Amino acid sequence: MSPFWYAALVFAALYDMAIFGVVSDGISVLGAAIIVAPPVVIIYTTDLLIFTLFALSLNLVVGYGGMLSMGHAAFFATGGYTAGLLVTHLGVAMLPALLAGPVVAAAVALVIGFFCVRLTHAYF
Repeated sequence: MSPFWYAALVFAALYDMAIFGVVSDGISVLGAAIIVAPPVVIIYTTDLLIFTLFALSLNLVVGYGGMLSMGHAAFFATGGYTAGLLVTHLGVAMLPALLAGPVVAAAVALVIGFFCVRLTHAYF
């Protein structure tokens, strides 16, 4: 069976889990994939879990909260790039880099939010 079929099956399972909002089952799928699947499937599964988590968080803000989120992807990317740059260029271990990503994203959100809260109209 091709690795892409493994990824398609995992994607179908993750899509069903995203519908019901059960990310913990996706982590167990990743745990099972680590044992029996080739490395490419583990990479695809990890990427799908990351995107599923992003989609669920965006659904929480836009769908349930009813708020328009223009910077959701920007803050998500800020945390990811921070962790990636810390690991690749500064040689920081992965765990501290993963903890620093959301902290830097929150700091960027506070700076941008400070100026956005002071606005009185929608300037676009």
